Amino acid sequence: GTHIWMDHCMFEEYPLILVDVKRSSYAVTLSWNRFENGQSGILFGLEPDIFVDTLQTLTLHHNYFANLEYRGVVARHGKMHAYNNYYE
Repeated sequence: GTHIWMDHCMFEEYPLILVDVKRSSYAVTLSWNRFENGQSGILFGLEPDIFVDTLQTLTLHHNYFANLEYRGVVARHGKMHAYNNYYE
């Protein structure tokens, strides 16, 4: 989707990726959210052999990541701007 803003949400208790941002996602902002108790918080982009879109854009700010097995954010393609996020 395009021009998406997810603000002040709680994403938790899911065994895999808590939020996927992929397939022609432009102008997506995730702000003031909590990502807890999952494998990874956010997946941005797909595997290169599936789909490559270098025009995707994602902004992450003031998010809280806790109790994740692997990573807060997995970024593969596109442009990502991340600032003032907290990783516990």
